[in-house]
Amino acid sequence: TRADRLAWAKVLFAHGQFREAAELARTLALESATSDTDASHKAVVLAVTALLAAGALAGVRQVLDSVSPHGPDEEALHLAFVARTASLAGDYERVEQVAASVRTLLSQVRPATAAETRVQLATAHLACGRPNAAGAVFRGGFEKAKGPTAPSGSPTRAESLVRAATALAQGDLKAARAPVRRSR
Repeated sequence: TRADRLAWAKVLFAHGQFREAAELARTLALESATSDTDASHKAVVLAVTALLAAGALAGVRQVLDSVSPHGPDEEALHLAFVARTASLAGDYERVEQVAASVRTLLSQVRPATAAETRVQLATAHLACGRPNAAGAVFRGGFEKAKGPTAPSGSPTRAESLVRAATALAQGDLKAARAPVRRSR
């Protein structure tokens, strides 16, 4: 089944076989694009994440260009991945443009999507050498998601670690320690 194949792609990813995981996930995303948009979205996220881990920017762009997001959750995360790709390609202006678009979507997305979107955007800003912009992702207009971020109301582990990296890049060692302690 598609669910089994997606699970297998996750296993491949966990074992560091990023390109194989991405190819299987991309195939699943395309197969389910019209029949099961939720499954397609999960497969796209895995494919893009695997390709980013492999450093395959052209592959990321190809996957993002091959699918159309359905609804604000998919659109927000899709744009966040566009920002990540732009940052790694050195297109810092595009990162800023995308971040502005995402800010308007965050009030419409689920908490888990908002958390992942913030992680991707902050990481994009850090890759651009802009720790203050990365910090802004975790406050102001970027925090207008529906409900708490994680079921407990606290940041996800990934958010905590990216917040710590952001604080460290800003030179605030004390602030960098707090999110790491909470994520343990």
